[in-house]
Amino acid sequence: MLFAVAKGRDLTKLDIKNRTGFSMSTVLFAVDSLKKSGFLSVESHRVSTGGKPHSVINVALDRVVYGVSYKAHVLTAVAISIKGEKLGERFVRVSESSAPPFHYVEKLLRELMDQCPPPAAVALAVNCGEKDAIVRRIEELCGVKCFPTSNIEGAAYRVLWTDGVAPIAVIGIGNRIKCAILAENSRVTDVGVLPCPSAYTSSGGRYEDVLSAGKVEDCLRKRKYRDVYRSHKGHWEECEDTSDYSALVGRTISLLTDTVDTFLAPERIYLFGDYITQGFFDRITKLSGCGNKLCRMSAERSDLAYGAAIFALTEGVFNR
Repeated sequence: MLFAVAKGRDLTKLDIKNRTGFSMSTVLFAVDSLKKSGFLSVESHRVSTGGKPHSVINVALDRVVYGVSYKAHVLTAVAISIKGEKLGERFVRVSESSAPPFHYVEKLLRELMDQCPPPAAVALAVNCGEKDAIVRRIEELCGVKCFPTSNIEGAAYRVLWTDGVAPIAVIGIGNRIKCAILAENSRVTDVGVLPCPSAYTSSGGRYEDVLSAGKVEDCLRKRKYRDVYRSHKGHWEECEDTSDYSALVGRTISLLTDTVDTFLAPERIYLFGDYITQGFFDRITKLSGCGNKLCRMSAERSDLAYGAAIFALTEGVFNR
């Protein structure tokens, strides 16, 4: 019900009943409970005809959630309202090669709390061995529940909020190929790392892990892959023509999308990655059998932190 109010404006109790399908008694109880907890505002509006005033209901704009994400040595934190509006953003570059320790997270959260209202919930998308300890310390710092998540899960929730379609599958192409599936009940499952299918070059070379060669991966992430590599006798080598390589990677990803479509049966499949350009996405679309199901999405650092905040909003506020 809270989600229905967040997606609307100046709703009446009858509006909420029609949007949610709940009985009026359930709506009345929920409105009263959420008003007492500070998540809803209820104002009395007079009607122009002079009849009995009616109540209009909105979410409280001073209740916010935070999302924290880590990607490519940068830690990003955002604060959003219950309506999903971004209210603040902070980031810090992490000098260590390992995942950021708590003092980086604490710095960003304190800066956000100076800029925005305190959070009603926090989500942490940081993949490191200290994650459980960081979650506990965030809860001590903010005094609210902190939900551990991942960037791929955050990306799925961001798509749900912006597009409103479920079930969906989200595939992130980077150091590893990761996938998450978000079902119709708004529950997300991190499918984990997808195996890269075997692929063959025109010269007969076989690559079982086309996207995980360290030097090539680094080149791709930096968007400097044009005119750099080609496949030759089962090995990558520097060259001036990447058509073989580009075609090989395109076939590999298209095969993954077809596999996800067969086994997970989503309504749509979203792809993101540092080198999923529009031209490269068009190549995948032509090779894949998924047709109009394939979508390209942006997933910059800010987008992933925003997705984590939507996860906090879903788990810590809407899931009440």
